[in-house]
Amino acid sequence: MLNRMFSGKVVPNRRNGTRFGYPTANMMISDKEVDGLFVGYTSLISAENKKIEELFSGKMPSLVFIGKAQTVGEVDHRLESHILDFPEIDLYGCELSVEIAEKLRDNLVFTSEAELVSQMKKDEVDARKWFNK
Repeated sequence: MLNRMFSGKVVPNRRNGTRFGYPTANMMISDKEVDGLFVGYTSLISAENKKIEELFSGKMPSLVFIGKAQTVGEVDHRLESHILDFPEIDLYGCELSVEIAEKLRDNLVFTSEAELVSQMKKDEVDARKWFNK
């Protein structure tokens, strides 16, 4: 699974990540065999907005979820990249490349959104430790 690459256009979704404090750039992917939460890097391939181009500096450390977010009722298999320390800005229409570096955990179904957000906070701590090693 290491060094797996995905690329595509950022598409709108229900903005659950933003609502939970973890905005994501969402991409539809055809590979249904990859599933879980990963650390990786997100890079900009193209953007129509110069401001977005200025925000990206090479490979940006990211938490990357791949799969169906069943806790919030998602039915589509997708990639969601939360770029660490990146300002909240719409990346819709941008083309991104996402490199998967290491799996943190399997895709889990939570009993509540509060339980999900609690786990997301733990995942962020684990990701930051991984990037700082």
